[in-house]
Amino acid sequence: MLRLLTSTVLAGLALADFTPTAPGPGDSFAAGSDCTIAWKPDESGQWTNVSIHLMSGSNDNMTEVTTVASGLDGTDPSFSPYNWTCPDVNPHSAIYFYQFTNGNDRQDSTWTTRFTITSPDGNYEPPAHDTQPDGDAVPWGEGSLVADHQFSAQAIDTGNPSSDRDAFSSVHHHLDGSHTNDVPSSSTPTPHYGDYVTSSVGQSSNTAGSSLY
Repeated sequence: MLRLLTSTVLAGLALADFTPTAPGPGDSFAAGSDCTIAWKPDESGQWTNVSIHLMSGSNDNMTEVTTVASGLDGTDPSFSPYNWTCPDVNPHSAIYFYQFTNGNDRQDSTWTTRFTITSPDGNYEPPAHDTQPDGDAVPWGEGSLVADHQFSAQAIDTGNPSSDRDAFSSVHHHLDGSHTNDVPSSSTPTPHYGDYVTSSVGQSSNTAGSSLY
């Protein structure tokens, strides 16, 4: 069972060069507004096929809410920050976080802290659970897309990285250097307040060194 440890020493054991930096503790985004995701690019040259997943659930039983993007080159600093439109979710609460994977490898994943997705008018409720199943005082809950919300992840064909980057940037590159995934409304649907962590098989680490529990 995957357990989120706190030792910074383990960061280097799990392809930790790709490091999430936003959202941070206490960040809040309204459904329908821009949600910003940022990371420190990978310098090892290994994170070349990054997928971003919006998640909820407990630390030991994470569940995917939706896939945000796939096929991003995590070694290219121009992709961060990445903006997308926050979906409407149920519940509106501080129970959501992002998981980053490299290709199909979910054993060496990395995550952001939990953050809040509020209703469009800014309302939200406390997490359903005050403690993790193992008793740790880490609030959490299960979230999902609302029934009438439709979302399709932005996918980049990695067959030609140069042209892929140009095509993606021509549509989604902002003057401030950020990227936005603006998905038409007709698209088909297809951890804890703390710092950022990376995980290897059966072990994880808090790259900022503070406790996740």
